[in-house]
Amino acid sequence: MTDSEQSERQGQRLLTAVERLVDDCDNLIAQVEALRAERFSSADELDESHLIPLASRIISGFSNKSALSGAVTALPGLFPGPGTAVALVGGSLADMTLMLKHEVEMALSLTYLYGHDIRDDRERWLAYVLATVSTYEADSGRNYFVDLAAVQLEAMRMYTPRQLTKFVATAMGRYALLTASRNAFKAIPFVGIAVGASANKLLTNAVGWRCVDALSRRRATSMENEEDTVEAKLSQ
Repeated sequence: MTDSEQSERQGQRLLTAVERLVDDCDNLIAQVEALRAERFSSADELDESHLIPLASRIISGFSNKSALSGAVTALPGLFPGPGTAVALVGGSLADMTLMLKHEVEMALSLTYLYGHDIRDDRERWLAYVLATVSTYEADSGRNYFVDLAAVQLEAMRMYTPRQLTKFVATAMGRYALLTASRNAFKAIPFVGIAVGASANKLLTNAVGWRCVDALSRRRATSMENEEDTVEAKLSQ
């Protein structure tokens, strides 16, 4: 089996596991609305200066959840023998799955905050793409689209949900291969727990702000397009 085939199969398994754990979009929407209602009325139109503090609260919440999962999945390393094996294999897989679950939920929440209907299949899968690609880039320090030769995130808005699903599975597979050789610390008692928690928190926090940056640029582009459309109609 080639590396590409192995990556695709592993990515599909990982995506299936993450999908089963990700919270329902209606619940995520309700949480974002509750957060918004703490500071603004439902009639308020939020600009970028209002969105950033709310985005910060969302990112902080999910990075804390990610830190907790990193600590919990390293616990078996406290017990020699079988515990070490579980920490290296089962714990690493569980940690990756739970972290991606939190990051997908965070991307979905941020996508809704920035005005997109995540109950729509295409918007939902674009959020999955945003979370997975941001995770790969934040962890590797490389541009995922350059590595894949060529695709731009903006162009992906035209993809079908089926195409986006396949892309996410491939991206998750590549991320799994990227992190496969870096899990030895999980077998070290106490150190594995501390490192797992802090590494997950830092990574999820970085992923969140990458998502915000992409969504801010998308929002700005959308507003420019609307202004151009209005001007074109007025000049007719």
